This record gives sequence, structure tokens and C-alpha cells, in this order.
Amino acid sequence: MNDGLEEKKVLTQDDLARERTELSELRTGMATERTDLAYERTALTNSQTFLAYCRTAIGTFAAGIGMFEFIDNANIVHIGVGLMAISPVIVILGTVHFFRVRHRLEREADRRKQVAEQIEKNYREN
Repeated sequence: MNDGLEEKKVLTQDDLARERTELSELRTGMATERTDLAYERTALTNSQTFLAYCRTAIGTFAAGIGMFEFIDNANIVHIGVGLMAISPVIVILGTVHFFRVRHRLEREADRRKQVAEQIEKNYREN
């Protein structure tokens, strides 16, 4: 007979930790895992894009050398020199793009970490 009183559940430290982990996973777990994977894919894609810029620069430089060395037409030689001059610009643009995207990803990761810490702090207070 309860006499209208409810029994309070006594939780051990392990139970509290498990409950906190479950709540954290409930609030951020699946979303965090998917988001972490999405950020990892974005970082890998950023690296691939940088390498594509480098390949483009190498190809442009090689085409410029080919035009400069193997074609006798003066106009084509000027185009070849122009291509060789443009290739370092392509590498610089790719490098700038790479670091901008990487910086944005790091900033977003820091923001998400702060949000997760705030959720955990709010849970502990309640």
C-alpha cells in the first residue's frame, strides 16, 4: 500500500552518467554524428578541390610550355607565355580558397562544441 506517496528512484553515479549520456545522445547524438561525418566529407572535398586547382595550374603551365617551345607562330608563343604566367595565380587562388573553407569549418566546429557544452550545462542544472 502506497498511501498516495510515490517512491523516488535512487540513482547511482553510473545510472546518472548513463542517463546524462542518453539525454546528450538524444539531443545531439544522431545529429552530431551525421554532422561530424558531413564536416569530414566537406574537409576531404576541400582538399580534393585544392588538388584540382594544383592540377589545373600544372596543366596550364605545361600547355604554356608546349606552345612556347614547339609552335613557331608569334601569337601562339604569347598565349603560351600568358598561360605560364597564369598558372601561379591559379595556385594562389586555390590556396586562398582552401584556407578560407578550412577556417569556416573550424569556426563552425567550435560553435557546435559550445552549443553542446551549453546543452550539457543546462541539463546538469535541471
